[in-house]
Amino acid sequence: MNSNISSPFSLGNPEEHTILEFAQLIRKLVGSGSEVQFLSEAQDDPQRRKPDIKKAKLVLGWERVVLLEEGLNKAILHFRKQLEYHADNEHIPKPKPARMKTGRIRHN
Repeated sequence: MNSNISSPFSLGNPEEHTILEFAQLIRKLVGSGSEVQFLSEAQDDPQRRKPDIKKAKLVLGWERVVLLEEGLNKAILHFRKQLEYHADNEHIPKPKPARMKTGRIRHN
């Protein structure tokens, strides 16, 4: 890409959601009854997760086209396919290594 721009751009969903909102939405989309667990946050955990995409819109003409729930559904479908693939392929018996017979040579 030929450009004079070398500074970073923030891309993402310009709507702010809490981690709890994400957990509840994902739990609903996957049909899970799992309990949400609350753990201590990391020291460097950002308190706000809302990218400012004004620069990306102005300079690149970029804005999101996939809504949050649609994107999550696509991600869930992808990971379900991956899990099914790996689950199906783990049950295929692996061939046993060839063993050399010792002893006399058989002639047919």
